[in-house]
Amino acid sequence: MRIVLRSTSLLGAILLGSLVVSTASAQEPEAAEDAADAEAVDPRAQARTLFAEGVAAMGEADWPRAASKFEDALLLHSAPSIEYNLASAYLELGRIGEAGDLAASVAGNPLADEELQGHARDLDAQIAERAGTLTIEVSGDQNAGARVSVDDYTVPQERVGVVRYESPGDHQVVLHRGDGSTEERSVLVIQGAPERVTFGLPVLQGAPESDDGGDGSVLSSPLFWVLAGAGVAVILVAIIAAAATAGPDSVGGDYEPAVLRF
Repeated sequence: MRIVLRSTSLLGAILLGSLVVSTASAQEPEAAEDAADAEAVDPRAQARTLFAEGVAAMGEADWPRAASKFEDALLLHSAPSIEYNLASAYLELGRIGEAGDLAASVAGNPLADEELQGHARDLDAQIAERAGTLTIEVSGDQNAGARVSVDDYTVPQERVGVVRYESPGDHQVVLHRGDGSTEERSVLVIQGAPERVTFGLPVLQGAPESDDGGDGSVLSSPLFWVLAGAGVAVILVAIIAAAATAGPDSVGGDYEPAVLRF
């Protein structure tokens, strides 16, 4: 009788164990599904997953896949570490301009720690060895709110008007205005050499022809010379007055010629 009881107890233990295992097995997929659902609604969690996949791709020297993963991660969550790794992948792919802009962003980002900023500066130095520089300047009220692209890459607004790296070779620089119009420049970037593209230069109109048969120049107008003579006289009087009132400790200032900026 005791043997039967022991056998029954053993059977019950086995059945209970099977039930626990079955319940746990049933709960594991549910837990995994819950975790997947939580990640699906958490952009940062998704970004971490993509970032890890990008790092793994870098370890395999699969630069296109690494860049793609880091790009997707950056769309979900902006972080200096993602930008730095994306810049590294871009450099390996020869996308010098994009790599340089990202490295500069990380190096100057107060949210990046000192170590990461140092790595970004080192990366910047590596980029400089392979690049030329291209400064894109935009001026004029008609260009307010415009964006600039180099080939198919939109240059960040903060990188317009500053010296930035670009890969050697021919490039198409396009100004995209808010009204839908565009203006295009072709530029050849040479490794180690600076290049500049400027949009918004004023159009110089020819001087109108004068009615007195002259050449239309302001210098040919008698009124110009009358006014010029009066101006010189005023200046001379001012200089004499200043010299008369200057004390022994007066020091002449440092003067530089004006620079006309277009």
